[in-house]
Amino acid sequence: MTNADLASLPANIWLASYPKSGNTWFRFFWKAIEAAQDPDLKPHVSPQPCQMEYLTGWGIDARRLTCDELDLLRSRLELVTGDRAGRPTLRKTHEKFRSAPDGSELFPAASSRAALVIIRDPRDLVCSAARHFNMSLDAAVDLLCRRDPQTPGTPSVLMSRQPQGSWSEHLDSWRRLPTYPVAVYRYEDFLAEPYVTFGAALEFAGLEVSESELTHAIESTRFEKLQSRERESGFTERAPSSNVPFFRKGKAGGWREELSGSQISRIERNCGALMEEFGYAIEGRTVSVSRASEPKVITSGEKLFTGALPPKTDVAFGLSTKLVKDPRVITSQVGDDLVLVTGEYELIGLDEMGAFIWDFLDEPMTFQVLVDGLCARFGIDAVTCIDDTSPMLQLLLNGGALTSRN
Repeated sequence: MTNADLASLPANIWLASYPKSGNTWFRFFWKAIEAAQDPDLKPHVSPQPCQMEYLTGWGIDARRLTCDELDLLRSRLELVTGDRAGRPTLRKTHEKFRSAPDGSELFPAASSRAALVIIRDPRDLVCSAARHFNMSLDAAVDLLCRRDPQTPGTPSVLMSRQPQGSWSEHLDSWRRLPTYPVAVYRYEDFLAEPYVTFGAALEFAGLEVSESELTHAIESTRFEKLQSRERESGFTERAPSSNVPFFRKGKAGGWREELSGSQISRIERNCGALMEEFGYAIEGRTVSVSRASEPKVITSGEKLFTGALPPKTDVAFGLSTKLVKDPRVITSQVGDDLVLVTGEYELIGLDEMGAFIWDFLDEPMTFQVLVDGLCARFGIDAVTCIDDTSPMLQLLLNGGALTSRN
């Protein structure tokens, strides 16, 4: 793919994983690559979609919204916040691939270039998760095997719900449902063959690197160096309730020393089909291990979203139509634009003149009264005023920011 082709693609690369599967390690590696390629580049750090600060940056108090309302708003924001086209931007998520309540996309194809999915042997994963979340091994096994557990919102860290599903449900959703390219990589292959596996992941994401840049990033993010950095300066992603280091062991196969026979059996019964497919041997059976250089890649998936939402019919209006603001509209100043979030969770951006007209409509008035007021304010003729304002008013009416009364 040429540089021109890459420049036309959306920026988002979703880095999806079940918690404690290597997501953080990969993000450190990615940042090291960016730093090596351009010391002056300020890495783009976007909050997880489930973090309420993702919304509060728009002046929206997310704590006043229900979980369904948050999902509906997120799906709209994802379509208007994409940037840095031409250079892939890594976006972390622990959620399963899913839709908003109205069927709209939470990980939209229109703003997504691809997805990198990192998986880890679920038997090792529960050992790491139990320590990280300060829970028993039995509780960690239950969480891993239970279908669609809900991680509740936590006001102290501004998190909304994160539906993850079971280990199998999470992996199956990401490998099957997105309509953009998806590659699945194993945590164990990053450990065993870092140059091959990290290199393959970067190539899939469309980030070109030199051999020296790859070497620098791998060496600077080796596990023992991340452990040393955490000991010296701490780490913000460590669970508040845990006294265990975030970067604890990082090895593969430690589950044999920690899990009981019943815990192993339960994980293997629940996750066995996908474990075998991705090369994780079930006790007593031998499976072939996928090579790191040949990750499972899906270029298109079964469509979760069977079709776009039907276009809205234009709301009819004329000079005698009374224009009334919907009181549910939330406004936020973003750069030079005023962004409206309607009661139906539509996003409408207004330039300086649009914002002026929006403020002008604080009191209900007919289109004729609006035209007369704008003509007097700016010294323009009525025909020009009508031609210039009608498209914006149509947008506001169609989006639900204004209602019409005849």
